[in-house]
Amino acid sequence: MIRALYIGNFKAFGPTQRVPIKPITLVFGPNSAGKSSLIHSIALAHEAELTGDLDVVRTGIGGRAIDLGGFRQYVHRRRASNRVTWGVDLELRESPTEGRSAVASVRTVSLQLTIGIPLDDQERPLPGATPHVTSCEFVADEQVLMRMSRRTSRRMVVDRIEVDHPIIRGLIEGGARVLNDHFLGYRRGP
Repeated sequence: MIRALYIGNFKAFGPTQRVPIKPITLVFGPNSAGKSSLIHSIALAHEAELTGDLDVVRTGIGGRAIDLGGFRQYVHRRRASNRVTWGVDLELRESPTEGRSAVASVRTVSLQLTIGIPLDDQERPLPGATPHVTSCEFVADEQVLMRMSRRTSRRMVVDRIEVDHPIIRGLIEGGARVLNDHFLGYRRGP
């Protein structure tokens, strides 16, 4: 269940804000308080998840009603040097699904992404540059389990990982099983 969103340097949002989400959430406030920016950030996340594009002008879900104008328009105060933050807190529920034992003691997981655009030495976007994820942080119950950042090679590199945490161990073991089962030809019996 989604418990909160994180939004920073996106349209009306300057510093990153945590926006709690309840089973019934009402969004109200004075003009220019960020109500539409909240909805637009969700539309951007949806479009990015579907298409991989972060330089979104119009979203499929919003049609003509949502015009983000691309990164240079939706970044806070239109400063290309700003980094947009978007994240989500998820509350884990009791579940009989396989792998639940690895997260049995964890109540909340969070994922936060930072989006930026390559800049020249005068903090202007490089010609032809498009926005991309510059960093990613995965947190469980306020403990950073993994932090990744983009290097000049355009690859994401793991900066920090807590390999002894049950969630990370489960991911590693699950990934090893997938590699073994699907790429090395090993198949379990009936």
